[in-house]
Amino acid sequence: MNPSVHDCSGREYAPLYMGRYAVEGQVYLVSFSTAGKRSLFCDYLTASTVCRCIVDPRLWYRSRLLGWMLMPTSWHGLIRVAHFDDLAILVQRIKTHTTRGLRRERPGLGRIWETGFEDRQLKTEHELLRTARSVMAQPVRAGIVAQAGDYPYWNAEWL
Repeated sequence: MNPSVHDCSGREYAPLYMGRYAVEGQVYLVSFSTAGKRSLFCDYLTASTVCRCIVDPRLWYRSRLLGWMLMPTSWHGLIRVAHFDDLAILVQRIKTHTTRGLRRERPGLGRIWETGFEDRQLKTEHELLRTARSVMAQPVRAGIVAQAGDYPYWNAEWL
């Protein structure tokens, strides 16, 4: 593991990740927010650009994205970490790739993502499915849509 990890802006956040590592083959719930918790993804063009970037196979050549949800102010993903992948570096790649895609489509948005991310290891299949259901229900709980299937910015391999 790198003793010093940088986010997509180049800032160090090593102290938070000292001693932390992702276990190969395990699934993690990963979440990160937009800079300043701005509601960037209420706009169709902005949200659809990020969605295209998120599923780009160039990001997922080792680890696997099992499911994800793009909310107006955040992104949540279920990631199975592969051998030789580092979760912090994978998140950095996701943020960098989505930022570049957005800047091509919408130059002038300013900073896209907040520094850092949250993660939680999901140790059992039951915990994974329960967490997946919870992530997919977020737009309903937030009052954005009445039914989860009505929200367009998500995907899961179980469907």
